[in-house]
Amino acid sequence: MIDGRRKPDVVLLPSHFNTTSEIPTAWTDILLTCEVKYKDTGQLLKLAEHQLQDHAYFILSSQIDRELVMGFTLCGAFLRLYLFSRNGQFKSAPIDVHSQPTLLVKLIAMSTYGDPSWLGYDPAYNKSLSKVQVRFQGKWYCVLAVLFHSKGLKGRGTRVMLVQGIDEEDYMPFVLKDTYHNPDWATDGEIHQLLEDPDRFGFEREDPSLAPDGGRAGIPVFIAEETTPLALLESWARVLCPSSSSKEPKKHLRIAFQTCSVGIAWFSCVREFLDAFIGAMEGEIKSFYDLLQRSNIFM
Repeated sequence: MIDGRRKPDVVLLPSHFNTTSEIPTAWTDILLTCEVKYKDTGQLLKLAEHQLQDHAYFILSSQIDRELVMGFTLCGAFLRLYLFSRNGQFKSAPIDVHSQPTLLVKLIAMSTYGDPSWLGYDPAYNKSLSKVQVRFQGKWYCVLAVLFHSKGLKGRGTRVMLVQGIDEEDYMPFVLKDTYHNPDWATDGEIHQLLEDPDRFGFEREDPSLAPDGGRAGIPVFIAEETTPLALLESWARVLCPSSSSKEPKKHLRIAFQTCSVGIAWFSCVREFLDAFIGAMEGEIKSFYDLLQRSNIFM
């Protein structure tokens, strides 16, 4: 039983996991799951896929270092491989384990002994140390706190973290936002650069709050933005599934800011301010009831 709510038929856990411990198993411990049905029928397959999607939802919503989730269904003698990412779901053709036992062994070996990236883990994260680390623009930073982690399989999959450099020169904490954008959307970096533009209202403004570094006091000072490549496993799946190539994948972005706060005077209208205020309050209420993701929002 995972978190007292779900009970997958088969789970893959890390080798160091203690199955005899009294500490309950959490979704943060799960590498992949498999649903087993006694027969390969349309109804049972649909049920197994629904359960697998449910597991993928919890895994992506619990593990900040996940790019995608891999899982299996075994209905009768037919095994199917699934990938769940922010770009959708990928499903393999059925594999008869009786006629193709070698392929079954290879899949088990890949899942058990393969690189973590083959299970959908983002290589830009390192959880082997005492503190989780994330790589941004070629440097490693310690994750001090996860301020926000969106739930769900679809959408932008936003994760907001407070990070701090390992070296003394990068010791000042900053906010790192990890998110997925549609390719035709303006990125957060482009939007915030426009917000920092002193001429964005179309006329000059004398503002004594101009920060020494060129940013505006109260406006999140944009540091940098980077685009990460598509996960290797998903890129291969898109090649093997020609129908998925018709839709361009979302851009995986990481954006760094110096602060989260926004000056009230810099909202362009009352509606923009109220939208931001309501969103912040909804996030605060949500985090209040979720002890694992509790955070403070200051306006």
